[in-house]
Amino acid sequence: MEKLEKKMKESMDSAVQMAEKMMEENPSMSMDEAIAKALTVLADKKNKSIEAKARKDMSVSRDRLRKLVQVAYDYQDLRIRTA
Repeated sequence: MEKLEKKMKESMDSAVQMAEKMMEENPSMSMDEAIAKALTVLADKKNKSIEAKARKDMSVSRDRLRKLVQVAYDYQDLRIRTA
């Protein structure tokens, strides 16, 4: 639970810092708008990293599946030759 709380605090600190920069760049932006935009940016970054990890996992799985299929074909070939 402490790890989750620490991660949440880090994320919120990042969002607040990002919101402060946005408000400096655009003084007419309210704090609520800036925080909402910052949280959206952080969520998009996290989603992209999750998607990248999923693609990496999928490519590993494809390679493994390819090898398993090759082993199955090799086994079938061996079975036919010895029959």
